[in-house]
Amino acid sequence: MILRRRAALNGEQLDQVDSRILIQGIETQAARNQFSTQSIGGGCGSRVTGQKRDWLDVIIRFTINEKSYHPQERADVLEAANSWAAKGGWLTVSYKPDRRLRVFMAQPAAEGDAASRSTYAITLRACGVPYWLQQNATVLYRQGVNDVQLTMANPGNAESEVEFQFHNTSGQTVNILSVNTGESVMTFSGLGLQSGETLTVTHADTGKADVDVIEITGDGTRRSGRAKRTTGSNTRLKVSPGRHAVRFTADHTGNLTIFCAGRWE
Repeated sequence: MILRRRAALNGEQLDQVDSRILIQGIETQAARNQFSTQSIGGGCGSRVTGQKRDWLDVIIRFTINEKSYHPQERADVLEAANSWAAKGGWLTVSYKPDRRLRVFMAQPAAEGDAASRSTYAITLRACGVPYWLQQNATVLYRQGVNDVQLTMANPGNAESEVEFQFHNTSGQTVNILSVNTGESVMTFSGLGLQSGETLTVTHADTGKADVDVIEITGDGTRRSGRAKRTTGSNTRLKVSPGRHAVRFTADHTGNLTIFCAGRWE
């Protein structure tokens, strides 16, 4: 049975794991946010000095369309649903087109009395990037550039990140490179990016963690470029919602690709 509410992990629909699974609800919970504040001397109120989002939960509620006097069959279906969730990965839902959330299973559905017609709940959690992400990121590409300003849109309603790749086509070594979003700057010095090599600045979201990736690749080789980032550079290239002028400079030319996946609360 195909339902109005559908949830998939890495493209695998929960309601296709077993036709007896009937999704009753998909609930995005309020995010777990933390704020640090500092009292304002001599008056009421306080100043926000920091803000952090810890995680975002999605609860999937479902029933099992199997007779209550078939407890073994009901238990088998529930195990299949929990096995689906245990894999984790990219969650997509039918009512959020072009959105996805990298999750892991925080709480499996409890079986309870397998002979009763209960509503079950699986909790999926996003900790690495606790926001719904634009599935098809905005991509800008320019060939043969070493000094260019591009307009990049963050279509979401939360602060997002700019990621990029630069492929050195100049025939010379690129040692100095910088990207400035107007809200953050990342600069490299002594980069040693040989002609034909590519610098990639991105992140790897596992659901449980969001790891910086700064690496140089080329012709079967791979090495970190993290140590070449200059003191004072931002660790991430942030952009608030809306359109932004992104400035790229390097000491020699190459092909530039910039990505931005919007984030939603």
